[in-house]
Amino acid sequence: MRLFRVIVLLFMLSGASVLAAQDASCPALIEQALAAVQDACAETGRNQACYGNIALEAIPQDGVSTFNFEQQGDLVDIADLRSLELSSLDEVLGQWGIALMKLQANLPESLPGQNVTFLLFGDVEIESAVEPGDESLTPMQAFSFRTGLGSTTCAEAPADGILIQTPEGAGKVNLRANGVDIELGSTAYLTAQPGQFMTVSVVEGQGTVTADGVTVEVPAGMQTSIPLDDDLNADGEPSEPAPYEAAPLELLPIEVLPETISIAAPSPSAPPVTFNPMDPTSIMGISPAVFCPYLDQGLAEMGMSYDEYLALIDQFLSMPAMPGVSIEGMQQVRDMIAACAG
Repeated sequence: MRLFRVIVLLFMLSGASVLAAQDASCPALIEQALAAVQDACAETGRNQACYGNIALEAIPQDGVSTFNFEQQGDLVDIADLRSLELSSLDEVLGQWGIALMKLQANLPESLPGQNVTFLLFGDVEIESAVEPGDESLTPMQAFSFRTGLGSTTCAEAPADGILIQTPEGAGKVNLRANGVDIELGSTAYLTAQPGQFMTVSVVEGQGTVTADGVTVEVPAGMQTSIPLDDDLNADGEPSEPAPYEAAPLELLPIEVLPETISIAAPSPSAPPVTFNPMDPTSIMGISPAVFCPYLDQGLAEMGMSYDEYLALIDQFLSMPAMPGVSIEGMQQVRDMIAACAG
């Protein structure tokens, strides 16, 4: 039962203030990086990617001979871009990878000034899933991506992810991420970890998410999570929408987006995300970007390392199963915690 008490304690800490020490230069680093992106990427056009802030690594499509994406302000055509990998926030090196994309998606050709904005920041990797010659999709309208877990001592840093904003008055925009169909007329925040979950949090407007033949409507202030296999492919249906945790999303760099918005408060119309210690699978719909920082904090306050905590779970898994306890669920919890440990 000690394991259950430990996990319950960790989730009770979700309302506690962050106590980790941080570099005093961190807020300035974030502010300067975002200001640099707004300045360097101001001229980004339709179906272009902009090198916003160091450090990024881009790989062109096969056969592309002219490709320059090495410093702030560099622009490349999305059609020429195969994949892009950004660096996580490093306060020592003064690095934080940020890229900005303007996509056509399914917007009409007659509206070249209206584009879908992708803002990628932190430990993010994105790869085009549009096959060359596929005229049914515009560049990067379908993509696969993964994000890190946002582990940093900087309390002001937003968790690694992608902000997507559709242009006001343009109606619904259709995208496909990791095999999940997303329809947006809004602003959404996406995270994804292989073998875990992709989470779509709608911070303004409304979205529709479809996977495994199931469609859910996600209003502002709520999120849905879709299980992923190890190759980042959707591996199940989306969860029922639930209110997201407000504090981590309040740090999102929405000031870089073209449309001025406010982060919606968690919707009060649905029950909050809860954790039942007798049903470990109840945490599986919680975004790791939310779960892992609280786990870091809880373990630190208890003076326990990840290795010690995982050893405790392994000890529990080796014991005879308790009535009402899912060993498979506990193994999933262990995998999720191990992912937080990196």
